[in-house]
Amino acid sequence: MLIRRVLDTQVLTEKYQSARFTDFLDEAQQEIIKSEIQAGRIGECEWFGGYTSAMRKMAGFFPDWQEASADEFPIKAVKIHKKGAANLTHRDYLGSIMSLGIERKKIGDILVTDDGAYVFVAEDIAGYVVEGIDKIARCGVRCELVSGSQIEIPEPKFKVLDVVAASRRLDAVVAAVCGFSRKAASEYIASGKCSVNHRPAGRGDASVCEGDILSLRGIGRVEIESAGSQTRSGRIHIRIKKFI
Repeated sequence: MLIRRVLDTQVLTEKYQSARFTDFLDEAQQEIIKSEIQAGRIGECEWFGGYTSAMRKMAGFFPDWQEASADEFPIKAVKIHKKGAANLTHRDYLGSIMSLGIERKKIGDILVTDDGAYVFVAEDIAGYVVEGIDKIARCGVRCELVSGSQIEIPEPKFKVLDVVAASRRLDAVVAAVCGFSRKAASEYIASGKCSVNHRPAGRGDASVCEGDILSLRGIGRVEIESAGSQTRSGRIHIRIKKFI
């Protein structure tokens, strides 16, 4: 269905000779579409999510006569200002927006700041979000549309942790990171709860490399910063960044 929707977007671009855009796609969906593009089954597109390092992005198809531009993407940024000192989380903001009846695919990244959050949304629902939200988790808020020059992208927050794994195998690393037994880690991976670099892992015997990003359902996202020296018993020291 995902591939078909993206193909339909490409067809409309060619038919009407005007730029067309998908909804927001998460990183796993983006990898699927990029694989189809590499295989020649989908034409080249541009990616943008409202700011340079966005994780959730739209795919944009442009006719030959039109120069691709980030300014053409139908994305708006909403700044949500907190009126109190409540500690609101990404989940709080997302839940409040979706409670308006808005689908997840219409919402891009949510960047939590000390005084609120920036939320990137599809242009056609931006006004509805601004007018519809005045409270999040019992905390009063004020919403406004902001331009790119007004957005201050917060630095990603993470903890650096050192773990010891039996080997570089994915199941061994997942066991060390999550505090699972090796058997439980293997079952966790086989159940589809683990992705490596935004692709479902499926099996636990692949080697983990430095720079790999593991998405662990129910745990979070970690990046393998280094995997090097061995202990006397032959286990591997691994340093990870756990995003918070």
